[in-house]
Amino acid sequence: MSIEDKDRDDVMERLLELGGDKKYLTFDDLNRELPDNVVSPDDIEDVLQKLEGSNIPVADSDERLLEQAAVVVADDDEESLDDDIELDLSAGALEKTNDPVRLYLREMGVVPLLTREGEVAIAKRIERGQLKTQKAIARSPLAVQELHRIGEALEAGTANIREIVLFSEQAELTGDEDKAEEYRNWTIEGIQNIRKISKQALKEWEKLRAEQKITRGKKGKKLTRLRRKVARLRLEIAQEIGRLSMTERARQRLINAIRAVQKDVRDSEREITNYTEKLTKKRIKPDDQKEFKRRVSAAKKRLVQIEADHHVGPVEIKRSLQSIVIGEQQT
Repeated sequence: MSIEDKDRDDVMERLLELGGDKKYLTFDDLNRELPDNVVSPDDIEDVLQKLEGSNIPVADSDERLLEQAAVVVADDDEESLDDDIELDLSAGALEKTNDPVRLYLREMGVVPLLTREGEVAIAKRIERGQLKTQKAIARSPLAVQELHRIGEALEAGTANIREIVLFSEQAELTGDEDKAEEYRNWTIEGIQNIRKISKQALKEWEKLRAEQKITRGKKGKKLTRLRRKVARLRLEIAQEIGRLSMTERARQRLINAIRAVQKDVRDSEREITNYTEKLTKKRIKPDDQKEFKRRVSAAKKRLVQIEADHHVGPVEIKRSLQSIVIGEQQT
């Protein structure tokens, strides 16, 4: 279903205004602004072309800038809450007592209820954190790979659908098995669609990497076209994952998949740093020097293999997990 003309104009106006201020847009910006339920691939392509025509590039998220903004916003929220809730929990204020009931009542007497502004600030912070986490998960090829495994388990009947997606309140109350089967089929279909899109995205990503090596970062029509294709497909994947309404348990499974590979990256990088430093020291035994070089070479090969296996580089893997951690801290 295509975006209505008025909705399309509103979306483009917001994106052009935001892109004009920032001088660029990220996948997160597009994910946030584009309506989840009414965006077709043609709509996304149209939006990307218009942004390109307005000299507003769409690039991978600059996580460092995003993280700085998140910290500033979080600090602002915490300061506003601190202004609303100044607690005097000193012994003089509470008075010394061994009676737990009296102590509880006295503590409640000096702890003010949250103001409406405080409640709104907390709700907004949680929403921002959930959104940041969801976007980071949806953008990660590692999470998509784990989602494929979940889909295979559902198809094989070895996974419980109630542990994967959230049911409607009515379906939860009735425990209707027909509804469970309906949810299972719907989820399998959704994951199969994600698998199909991700295969297309992988092909375009490989073309993009090859073109980047040829052009060495120089701009060109082919490079721009490939970036636009990858951006469109990533957005489609993110939207499809969002529609699944996954349970916290399933969501954590995707996060843990990212975390496990990030650990491999971190361990390999530490090994490279450690043995590279040892090689700079004076008076190294020939056998030790040979072993240190072997360790460095092996660690570098592991990083190359990680990128080949998961179709994502070490830097992006670490950035994804950083975004998830920051998002979870805000919830």
